[in-house]
Amino acid sequence: MTSTPLLLARQPIFDARQRLFGYEVLHRGLPTQKTASQDPDVATATVSVNAVLDIGLDTLAGSANVFFNVTRHVLADRLYQFLPPGRVVLEILEDFRVDDDLVESITCAKALGYRIALDDFVLSGRTAPLVPLADIIKVEVPALDEDGLRLHARELARPGVMLLAEKVETREIQRCCLDAGYQLFQGFYFARPEIVSGSRVAPDRMLLMRLLAEVHSPSATIESLEQLIVVNNALAYMLLKYVNSALYGIVHPIESIRHAIVMLGLDRVRTCATMLLLSGIDSKPQELVFTALMRARSCQLIGALQSREDPEKLFTVGLLSMLDSFLDRPLGQLVGDLPLAPDVRTALLQHAGPLGRALDAAIAFEAREDGIPAGVRAADWNACYVDALNWTREMSKLLEC
Repeated sequence: MTSTPLLLARQPIFDARQRLFGYEVLHRGLPTQKTASQDPDVATATVSVNAVLDIGLDTLAGSANVFFNVTRHVLADRLYQFLPPGRVVLEILEDFRVDDDLVESITCAKALGYRIALDDFVLSGRTAPLVPLADIIKVEVPALDEDGLRLHARELARPGVMLLAEKVETREIQRCCLDAGYQLFQGFYFARPEIVSGSRVAPDRMLLMRLLAEVHSPSATIESLEQLIVVNNALAYMLLKYVNSALYGIVHPIESIRHAIVMLGLDRVRTCATMLLLSGIDSKPQELVFTALMRARSCQLIGALQSREDPEKLFTVGLLSMLDSFLDRPLGQLVGDLPLAPDVRTALLQHAGPLGRALDAAIAFEAREDGIPAGVRAADWNACYVDALNWTREMSKLLEC
């Protein structure tokens, strides 16, 4: 699989002492594209997925706040829950129609711990209901003269609300805004939007659609979700990475795909699948998927013959051992991005311990190399191969539905 280039832009936001307060993350197309995506929902999803999973919020912004533009659809369906509330400011654009539904959606987001910024805000009878919900109000400087800047600052001043002067282009304007009472500043005077590049990992689109349908089903179970996730390495990788990105203070490292699903819960799995689906992904080679599944199942069955290791751990080790083939990046680098249990990490990187020995046997097993592990009967060895082959064929049918 060849990873797809991605581009984001980030523009810094500073406080009155010119210390970094945060970054606004902006959607940008590739240099070969004539325009960025025309669909705002897709743009929001793409920026969110790229920032959280492909680049990582720590890489993108360090410990600073991160501002994301959101659409009405993202607000109404609470898809912003893909983003960690402690790091994120949801930016409400100026062209939103202000009505009871919008107020209710913003109120819900605040109750979930997200901060709200109002972009290019102009106070009027129509927009006044949004002011009590705002944590940050952004005022577009070029649209106002000096008296207008001061008037807006007086009218919008509220306890707990920060005023942000946007599109500040000169030192004189910055000083005027500071004198008027603005606490945050953004614009070309400080820095132009900076392109941040990386590459994105793409799960199978049809598989994500099946996962999304399953997670919305009243009959969805941990087992049914696990079955859909394990048939695609890229999806399994991104789910594990999402656990690492979205959940802070993890007490126990992730030991398996099932463990990751339990940690996230159905709501977050649903949100993750929706955002990945909206952000646009491509199909992957069927044969590579088949080989990964075969190795994972073989590792699980062989490990059961050799030791009493957790079968879910064995499966996860086999599945993740082919990440480098799927994602065209070194396995050590990929594993470093995931919150894996120490014995799982050791098995993948050093092929050591009971899990590592099972992985080595599975790799030899898939090549049908001579040599049966000590203490394993030939009949059991051959039975494992037939079982793994039949199971993999059945699981692969999910990709053909």
